[in-house]
Amino acid sequence: MVYRLISVFSLLVFFLHIKCEQKNFGSEPFKIKKNLSDINPSIENDTLISIKNGDKKIDVKIIFPSTEFKGSIIVLPGWNHPYSYWIDSTSLSETASHNGYLLILPNMKKSIYSAKIYPETRKDWQEEATRAWVNNYIITFFQKEFNLLLPSQKNYVLGLSTGGRGALFLALENSSVFIAGASLSGDFNPSNFPNDILYNGFFGSYLNNKIRWEKDENPLEDINQLEVPFYIGHGLKDRVVSVKHSILFYESLDKIKQKSILHIDSLARHNFHYWSSEVDNVIDFFNSQ
Repeated sequence: MVYRLISVFSLLVFFLHIKCEQKNFGSEPFKIKKNLSDINPSIENDTLISIKNGDKKIDVKIIFPSTEFKGSIIVLPGWNHPYSYWIDSTSLSETASHNGYLLILPNMKKSIYSAKIYPETRKDWQEEATRAWVNNYIITFFQKEFNLLLPSQKNYVLGLSTGGRGALFLALENSSVFIAGASLSGDFNPSNFPNDILYNGFFGSYLNNKIRWEKDENPLEDINQLEVPFYIGHGLKDRVVSVKHSILFYESLDKIKQKSILHIDSLARHNFHYWSSEVDNVIDFFNSQ
């Protein structure tokens, strides 16, 4: 009896912190299945929810596949990119749907997927979501509410630009959840780029916060703990995020003999023309895992 009371109390506390608003994006009303297995989601159609982050809410779009459910992909946008760019500017939605993948697209705004907000973080960026928010609310919430992102399912994470950095961190911090990841035009090692505007804006200066730059916010520091393979794509003509980031990432994986793929497009830049061109490669890579 005591155990049941504690469980009920825990659920009440959880839902006080997380408020979910469901909105219909298709012709059918929002549906929840009554009979669940450990491999099938509890939803059956496209959905938009809003999850609390401090005093604000973050929209998360769920796109349900048109074929039999195979797995889920968390899709992370780049800095100041709405999640809709992934849908409107690439073929990801159609390709993933055709292959049986459900998409989870959080609207991360100006996040760079930092562990937390620091005292030195710019005031106008202090309300941005951290990767801790993704770990604690996206993953936990979807597991409990929608029967998604369970360790028994096939789950993947994909990100572009700063979202590529976020994808690597999520894979490192959730080894039981994901079986593969993909990063397009991602950035990884802050300490190699001490003048980067976004790093300085979130972490404070490199000279005054070296441990933060070199360890706490550097996913390559813990790369030997990565348990899943990655598809790494980058454009050689990228003038926003240096291709050196992806090369360093791949070299780090090669040292630990983690099976991954590095694809450098000699003509590509930092844009959706390039990212859309990589969609088939990413989905093929996920299918092979």
